[in-house]
Amino acid sequence: MKTIQFANAERLEGAGYVLYRMLNPTTVGSKKFMSFVVEVHPGGAIPEHTHGPAEVGLHVLDGKASVIIDGQEELVEPGTAIHVPIGSTIGLTNVDEGVLRFIAVLSPPIDVSICPVCGIEIMEPA
Repeated sequence: MKTIQFANAERLEGAGYVLYRMLNPTTVGSKKFMSFVVEVHPGGAIPEHTHGPAEVGLHVLDGKASVIIDGQEELVEPGTAIHVPIGSTIGLTNVDEGVLRFIAVLSPPIDVSICPVCGIEIMEPA
């Protein structure tokens, strides 16, 4: 059995959000998918981007977000799952007063250099 603890996950920080690399080919040897826990600070946003050849599922755990997929915007809350088709663009903004927290699952796993969000380098504070 291969596991990874949230406290030990690689943390990638963007402007207003943090990604935690959880299950992926490097951490547990997964072959068909990868996952992240994502936290977006109040007022923070993840810019519109694509995940190359990956299909994506988002599972909102905490907070509220305005999500835009291929130009269509929708407000989502905890308990909502979102499907992002292969090749689609996605962006989201935390519209809540607390932290927006969700799980992102990508299949197949991608080289994080394909995605400017998943492969983001630690950014200097604004």
